[in-house]
Amino acid sequence: MYWAIKFIEGVPCISVSIGGLVTLTDIEALNAGIVSDSHWERGLGLLFDSTKVEYPKEPPIDMRTVVDTVAKMNGEFKQSKMAMVVATNVQYGLARQYQILSESRGGSPVGVFRDDAAAIDWLRSDNSEVAASMH
Repeated sequence: MYWAIKFIEGVPCISVSIGGLVTLTDIEALNAGIVSDSHWERGLGLLFDSTKVEYPKEPPIDMRTVVDTVAKMNGEFKQSKMAMVVATNVQYGLARQYQILSESRGGSPVGVFRDDAAAIDWLRSDNSEVAASMH
């Protein structure tokens, strides 16, 4: 997995572009990278561009394990809205699974989107309700 982290001042949020095959070890390293970024502060929005993410075919990814891995960071991420931008139906389905499992466990509000503009609008809004956009 590879990623790039940058700060988007106008939103404001941390933007994370992710690509390649994702493992749980990568997710833990990414989480550490986010909180060590000089712009990171609790409550800051997170915009994940997951359009280039690949998933292993065998064994299938267990989204509960992914949620548990991210939940370890709840002290840092709990007050932050997370917007996930996806491209494929598989990415959308897995992101929605993550959204539902995370929020049912009291995690951050998560929005799943097909385009950056809708994701950024949601991050800027005061609305933290569940967001899923098929646009």
